[in-house]
Amino acid sequence: MENNVTDRKPLKTIGNRKRQRSSPNAANNDNNNESMQNIEPPHKRQKISSKRSSKSKSRRSAKSRNSESKDEETEMDKDHFLNGIISTPVTINRIYDPVRFDDDEDDDYEDKSRKLKFNIFSTNKINNNNYVPLADFFRAFKYSSSSVPKPKEIRKSFIKHIKNNINQQYELSQDELITIFGGKPYVSEAGFSVLIRYIQTMDANNKYLQHFTYFRYYYRKQIFTKSLSIPRIKQPRHIDEGQLCPACCVDDIDANYCFDNPCDCEVALHLNCTKLKLTQECIPVNVDDNDWFCPFCINYASLDTLAERRKQQQESDWGYEVETIVDYRYSDNNYLVKWKAYPNAANCWQSLSSSFVEAVEQFWKDRESGIPDKAQRAIDEIKVNADITITETMKDISLEIEKKNKNKQENEDEDEDDVEMKVAPESEVEPEAEAVTENKTFIPTQLQCIMNPEHIIRRQKYTQETFKRRKEVIAKYKKKLQQEVMKKTKLGQEIMYEMDGDKLPKYHLRSINEDWDCGLPRIRDIIKTFLSRNWNEWDHNVSQKSFVIGDIIDPENPAKKYGSDQGVHQHKAYGLFAIKPIPKDTLLFEYAGCVKPIGAASKKLDHLETELDQTTLFDLIGHLDPNNRNKLHWGNKPNEQLVIDPSKWHNEGVYMNDFRTNVMTDPDDDVEKTENDGDDADDTDDTDNNGNNDNNDKSDIDIHDGRKQNVKFYEVLVNNWPRVFAVAICDIKPNEELLGDYGSDFWANFRLMMRRQIQLSEIKASLNNEWKIKYEAVQNELKQSQNEIKQLRNEI
Repeated sequence: MENNVTDRKPLKTIGNRKRQRSSPNAANNDNNNESMQNIEPPHKRQKISSKRSSKSKSRRSAKSRNSESKDEETEMDKDHFLNGIISTPVTINRIYDPVRFDDDEDDDYEDKSRKLKFNIFSTNKINNNNYVPLADFFRAFKYSSSSVPKPKEIRKSFIKHIKNNINQQYELSQDELITIFGGKPYVSEAGFSVLIRYIQTMDANNKYLQHFTYFRYYYRKQIFTKSLSIPRIKQPRHIDEGQLCPACCVDDIDANYCFDNPCDCEVALHLNCTKLKLTQECIPVNVDDNDWFCPFCINYASLDTLAERRKQQQESDWGYEVETIVDYRYSDNNYLVKWKAYPNAANCWQSLSSSFVEAVEQFWKDRESGIPDKAQRAIDEIKVNADITITETMKDISLEIEKKNKNKQENEDEDEDDVEMKVAPESEVEPEAEAVTENKTFIPTQLQCIMNPEHIIRRQKYTQETFKRRKEVIAKYKKKLQQEVMKKTKLGQEIMYEMDGDKLPKYHLRSINEDWDCGLPRIRDIIKTFLSRNWNEWDHNVSQKSFVIGDIIDPENPAKKYGSDQGVHQHKAYGLFAIKPIPKDTLLFEYAGCVKPIGAASKKLDHLETELDQTTLFDLIGHLDPNNRNKLHWGNKPNEQLVIDPSKWHNEGVYMNDFRTNVMTDPDDDVEKTENDGDDADDTDDTDNNGNNDNNDKSDIDIHDGRKQNVKFYEVLVNNWPRVFAVAICDIKPNEELLGDYGSDFWANFRLMMRRQIQLSEIKASLNNEWKIKYEAVQNELKQSQNEIKQLRNEI
């Protein structure tokens, strides 16, 4: 025993546990001294061996299951319609998109790799569709394993969304949208349309996805349908500038839809749908009887049932009744609503309302996943604000709307002559009412001839940051309006007056300037008519047909004077000139440009040789406090305040001149009106019985050396977002120039910039003279050296 003890190997300490070192003779020592070594009991060894065997069995069973599933997939793939089809690789150049892939709005792209590669599988078995691997789109969206959300999560969520909404949102089979082949998903043309709309709600900040969203029609034509015919297909279009057809699930522009569906389901009918096969001629203008129904309703119920439904709808004061909630969208906290007795094509996204809060609660109760905190807070808020039952609320709202409509009609009948005298619609102005006399002051020119046509815009343009901010502001404001309607406050009653059924008005207007109150019906109608204009169908060069852009040829025009002297407009000067009589309060144009923080916009002004007249930054006030117009509204710092920057993107508005005459030489020429002038204006009262000023409000118009201000900029909150409009503040005659007021600050900065430019020009001229003198001296020395060399050669 003593020998055995002395022959034991030394122990190596590892933490609190000791283990014997191994050696070449360890096996012999173990055999001879087994009883003295730290060996676990037999029953423990049996348990360990049994655990190991169970694990190995589970691994083997998992492998067998995987192999069986692969065998099943292989068997299924043999019968798949994509089996045996060879893909066609296609490479597409990413379309020019300076909004998302442009650093500081120049032509230098951030992303140099503009090649987009797709593998196209063409088949004639499923509606002659082309199929593209979903992974190819994810690669185009720059998704990777480190992306948030991960592509695996998006793929799983998208496939689940398709399965859950077949026959609810989409009337196609699953394979017509997305199919699984070889364990990988492939999407069709319709699936691509659904994919773009689905993913942009999950990952709206992805600029590559935004790019595909705005140019979805162009890429659809390149990848799926070469025969796709959409006008200006390379033009970027917002996701709201199109509709997804419930029948064929294809995205198309609004022009290819009939929104005046006479059927009481009010579903927008897709005129290019391969399933419906409708034409505009097939749709009646109105339905006086119960005979005509759209294809969606005909496939949903019998004609007798549909006729009874229409009769009940016409006789009832109630709105549509919610049957169930189909889906939930987290991005804007909206619900997809299925209306009772109406087809799935009539389903639409609605913000939460007390009228269907019980259906929403049942939706979350039946759903496997828990309710998000965002949705729960909205439900709790609705319950707190609802002081009366849902039924009573809907009845009261409908009765109140009917009462308001009657009062509105009576007021319109009483004031009909007054309204017509105040506002003459543009279409009623006779084109030959006053002939435009031949003038020697300007030459009409086209806007696209003096600026890049690709940069012409008719309304505001946004950076990615300001677009997101605008969307949040409008969504928050509409939610507030809904609460005001429920509480029946004063604002809520005004909103109810403008509501169409249970829908909020598309535009809610509030004036920042007190002298142009958009609360007045005639002013409100002017603005809403302008906002509702379809610019895609507008065929005129500028925003109104009553004026044009003119190349100023009058040498006495102040704009021509300083334009020639200072080098503005490359020795040309432009202005806006009336060619028809323009009545007072005519909305001429919107001050268009890119909305951005002033800190970002001011960086462009560091370059002194840019066209100074196109660097006018328009400050956006954004609030209704008349006592403190300079308070910070858009952020905590001055450089975070938003402005409209027309330096690149603009319309004809930047070419309107100021009414002042000698602003370049006389600093006192830009002094604002004095208080005495305002008092004198208040003392005069030349208004008629209708509240109009017989002198066109001359007391409020600035006049200088025969030039008077006849246009003024007004900022209006449209759904709580600021928009700026140029409005005629007096009657303007043909050949008269449209003149505004740039303000004293603009001209002070303008003179400073011009002085800096003059100094820069003087420095350049001085440097050029110095280099010219040095160059001539070097040339003289060279000639002298050549003459000396020539003389030496002659002497030799």
